[in-house]
Amino acid sequence: MPDNNGSGNAVLEGVDGVIKVADAIKKVKDALDVINPGRSVIMSVFNSTNQQMILTQTSFDHGNWGAGNQDAQYIYQIFQQPAPFGAMLVNKHIGMALDVPGFSTDDNVLIQQYPMNGGVNQRWIFTKIGGDGPNSIYSLTNQGSQKCMDVPDGSADPQVRIQQYSCHGGPNQQWRFGPAEGGFFVIYNVNSGLCLDIPGLSTDWGTIVQQFGFNNGTNQKWRVQWQ
Repeated sequence: MPDNNGSGNAVLEGVDGVIKVADAIKKVKDALDVINPGRSVIMSVFNSTNQQMILTQTSFDHGNWGAGNQDAQYIYQIFQQPAPFGAMLVNKHIGMALDVPGFSTDDNVLIQQYPMNGGVNQRWIFTKIGGDGPNSIYSLTNQGSQKCMDVPDGSADPQVRIQQYSCHGGPNQQWRFGPAEGGFFVIYNVNSGLCLDIPGLSTDWGTIVQQFGFNNGTNQKWRVQWQ
C-alpha cells in the first residue's frame, strides 16, 4: 500500500515502467534474432521516478558484451530511498572531503578538509534553487548538522573562511558548479563569485577551506562522490 506522500506509487510506477521496457526490448530482440541472429540490442533506461535505480545483475547466456554476441542480460531494480542522503565533496589536489569538525551542529563552525570517512558530517544535500545546466544554483546543507555552507557576513573578499550557518537562502549560501576536466567542478559562491579553495595547496588534515579568485588549481577542483 502506498504511503501518504505517494512514494509507494512512485515505486510501483517505476517498476511497471522497467517491466514494460524489458518486455518491449525482448520483442525487438526476438524479431532481430529471426532476421539476423547474433545482432546485439542497446537499451537506454531512464528513471523518471524519485526512487533509486541500481544495476543489480548481469549475465551472459552466450559469449559476452559486444557485437556478434547475443542474450546478454542486465537487470535494474528500483528501491525506496532513505532520508535525504548527501554526497561528499572531494578535493582533486589531496583527495580529502569537506567536513564539519566533530559533527558540530553549531552556527559559525568552520568547514575543514579531512580524510574521507563517509560520515554524515562529510555529506552535503544539494537543493536546487534556480538555473539550469552549468548555471544551476544550489544550497548545500550538511546532512549531520542541517546547517548550510555559508560565506560569513556575505563577504566578497578573498581568503574569507567558509562556515556552516543556519539556512536562510541568501546568495552567500548559494553555489554554482562550473564543470572542469575529468568530471570535477569549480564551486563558485553566487554572492562573491569566488571559488571554494584549499589555502596554499595544503595537504594537512583540518585545513579550513576559504573562498578565493579562480586560478585553475587542483585545490579549487572538486568531485561529487556518493559512495
